[in-house]
Amino acid sequence: MRARLAAFAATVGGTGVAATLVLGLLVCGCAFVAVAGPRAGLGIRTRALQHTLAAVPPSQTAVTANAATNEFEQAPVSANDAPLANVTAGDLGTVRRQLAGDLRADGLPLGPQGADWAGVTTPLLPVRGAGAAVRVGAGPKLEIVYRDSLSRHARLLAGHYPVLVSPAPSGSATAGGATAGGAAGINPAGNGPEAGSPRTLIGVAVTQTMAARYGLHLGSRMKVTTAGGNVVTVEVSGVVAVRDPSASFWTADATVAAPSEVIPPGNGLPYWVGAVFTSPAGLIALENAFSPTDLPMQWQFPLALSAVSAGQARHLLDQLNGVSAHTPVLTGPLGPSAADLGFANPGVTQVLVVFLATQVSVVSVLSLVFVGLGVIGVVVLLLAAQMVTVRRAGEWVVLRARGASVWQLAGLALRDTAVAVVPGVLVGGGLAVVLTPGEEVPLSWWLAAGVVVIALAGPAVVAGVRYRPVRAGGVAYQSGLLQPTGIANAGPRRSAVRRLVAEVGLTVAAVGGLVLLRFEGLGRSGVFTSAAPALVAVPAAICVLRGYPLVLRGVMRLSARRAGVTGFLATARAGRAPAAVLPVFALVLALSLAAFAGMVRDTVAQGEVAASWRATGADAVVNAESAVGKLTPAVVGSLSGVAGAGRVVTARAALWGLAGGGSVVVVAVDPAAYAALAAQTPWAGFPAGKLARRAGGGPAPVLASPAAAGLLGHGRVTLELVTARMPVTVAGAVGATAAMPGGGAFVIVPAWALPAAVAAQPPDLMLMTGPVDGAALTAAAHRLVPGVAVTLRSAALASLAGSPLPRGAYLGFAVGLAAAAGFSAAILLLDLALAADARRMTLARLATMGLAAGQARRLTLLETLPAVAAAALAGAGCALILVPLTGPILDLSAFTGSPATIPVHPDLTALVLPVAGLIILAAATLLLHIRIERHRGLTTALRTGP
Repeated sequence: MRARLAAFAATVGGTGVAATLVLGLLVCGCAFVAVAGPRAGLGIRTRALQHTLAAVPPSQTAVTANAATNEFEQAPVSANDAPLANVTAGDLGTVRRQLAGDLRADGLPLGPQGADWAGVTTPLLPVRGAGAAVRVGAGPKLEIVYRDSLSRHARLLAGHYPVLVSPAPSGSATAGGATAGGAAGINPAGNGPEAGSPRTLIGVAVTQTMAARYGLHLGSRMKVTTAGGNVVTVEVSGVVAVRDPSASFWTADATVAAPSEVIPPGNGLPYWVGAVFTSPAGLIALENAFSPTDLPMQWQFPLALSAVSAGQARHLLDQLNGVSAHTPVLTGPLGPSAADLGFANPGVTQVLVVFLATQVSVVSVLSLVFVGLGVIGVVVLLLAAQMVTVRRAGEWVVLRARGASVWQLAGLALRDTAVAVVPGVLVGGGLAVVLTPGEEVPLSWWLAAGVVVIALAGPAVVAGVRYRPVRAGGVAYQSGLLQPTGIANAGPRRSAVRRLVAEVGLTVAAVGGLVLLRFEGLGRSGVFTSAAPALVAVPAAICVLRGYPLVLRGVMRLSARRAGVTGFLATARAGRAPAAVLPVFALVLALSLAAFAGMVRDTVAQGEVAASWRATGADAVVNAESAVGKLTPAVVGSLSGVAGAGRVVTARAALWGLAGGGSVVVVAVDPAAYAALAAQTPWAGFPAGKLARRAGGGPAPVLASPAAAGLLGHGRVTLELVTARMPVTVAGAVGATAAMPGGGAFVIVPAWALPAAVAAQPPDLMLMTGPVDGAALTAAAHRLVPGVAVTLRSAALASLAGSPLPRGAYLGFAVGLAAAAGFSAAILLLDLALAADARRMTLARLATMGLAAGQARRLTLLETLPAVAAAALAGAGCALILVPLTGPILDLSAFTGSPATIPVHPDLTALVLPVAGLIILAAATLLLHIRIERHRGLTTALRTGP
């Protein structure tokens, strides 16, 4: 091991081993961040997309083609043949296979072949012969369905799969439904034995649920009558069980899996609907029986979305949008029918649209952090390159004096740096790939390549610039917060002019970018939005560089009047050491990123809380409007005793009509109790006094929402129910409130004003505040009032905060802030290392003059910490500037699931914590450095020198 270290030291010249190793470690860390950052970001977004897609019903994640039987006719086999009038099961299967191949050729990720299916469905028709359980209301209805993959999606429990029951002509139908001359029951001319008959008998299969609800068993018969007067009798030949209830085969039309009760709007009578499955032969009989009515045909192709990444979502959306305008390619006799096919956009298309919009909003917010981190990473690598050059200064001065050219020095620096940089980037990049598995992201490797170029070229370029031919030689070092200066190859005045020109140019460029961002970037995100923190940090850093020495000189004059030498020496040394741009700029940028990210996170948290209030209105809401029972006083008393329950208010909400037309929601409450509840919520104070009884009677006073006020107008208005009338007058206005958090056209009425018939009914709404035990409240409410709906604000808030994409963004914020803290520590350590020699000699010489250890610590802290504090305060100021600058551009509504705009607000905690953290980190780093130097001893420092 010792021999290997000696060989490495010889390779890098012997004097820069530690600095080169540090550069290698920093390259390893930067390469890890460069590769892992984009990959982890894509992985987080991909997991969010998969979580979102998993919640979409299978029927919405399938491409569907539609046609009608009468329009979809086969082309004649020859010129002498007429078109066939019927679409057979074979035709459906042929089209299904050709469509699947066509869609796969277009690149759509279709599911396995067994998942797609084709079918024909009849309209819902009244049915006779069903059991008593469905003979209620308007009477049951039935649809007859053919699906070509019934046996793959169902399991036979009894009987057999359906066949045609009606007698078929000789040589046509078989037990399996196959025919010699075509489909079962159809002669070669296309006219079946029942085609001209008003009655058709077909075999069908039913699901278990359908058999139980409609009272069916093997051999049961039901009859439906078509619009043309034909009677179709179905005979149950088999009972099947659903294999996968979530498959699109069963969810595309929920009626085929289980019958359901339909309650028409208005005063319509309820009725049951169900479905039965017929055979390929029964399909032909159905077409003949329903002729000339078109029967809808459907081909459905479920998509395999489990492997779709967030990076592929846009391409998938474009493909799905193109499907609706796609004309499929059909071959053979069915070719001319391709134009009759129409594709419907799957429901997942809208899901992808929402996801992509949310992703853009989230990425635009995160880009503020990660673009800034990239800039800080570049600064860290440049500082490390500067440290390598400083540590090898003695060696390179000797080589230069012996005749080595600048290009030779640069080549030597490049060779020696590669020894540490190449392994570092390989280790960092490889570790990132292992820890962030998933899809490759080209940006990762471009960033890693940038890290390699900067790390390799940095020492070579610095060496070439530092040791280029000069008029007067000598390397000048200085201490302080910043790195040492280079060789003075120009006079002080010329250097000052050049620096001033460079600072003015950088400031003008940064301000110009901010102007473009402000006036052209509003409403959209882009490169200027992402670079905004860096653009703001440039003039702030320059202001610190120009203003900091002036402040120190004033402090030095004040400290000179006080007893003690520590403060004067510290300010004098700090004031004489002009700061360099890069470290100050990096610290200002890191602080502004940390503070602004904290303010964004706090704003999002406040927005989520506000959205949860808008979703529920109170901490807990019990709604018994559709429940079997009601909120009787006993029930309300029991629910009010749940642990954590605070203020409880009951209300009645119903839609009342206006005498002149229109309607409003009337919410009846006890004004005093409701005002007390509103006071414990973020809603505006409730003016209960305006709903007090008026002397002499008259219309009841109400508080109207803006939408309702326009309907009610001024003066007396009569609200009407079927059995009651209530004269009211508008006494005031009210916005969204606990009982109506979504707003709308509503009025708040005092409970005492309700007509007796309405007031006698129990309330149907219960509002509750306090940290109520949601599980206990829900269990008690369902036990006491079956069918009641319980809404908890805590659940709504957890749903918002736990949404996959925002949760991934929070993780990105945390990782970004951790990286910013790490880079800040690296900048401080590099700065201390660059000024270590000068600081060590100063402390050693002062110690020989009697400076105590405590005074040495105070001297070091007072010399360095004011500069760090100045950079920290500048960073906090930049964060405050970013609030009005980028706040209108950032769309934070994606984090709250609400369309409402959420402006970024300044937050004192978010500003103070990063500043305090940086100062504490700097102080701890300095104290550790002082402790290390004390162990080295004064004699060693004085003997070795700087």
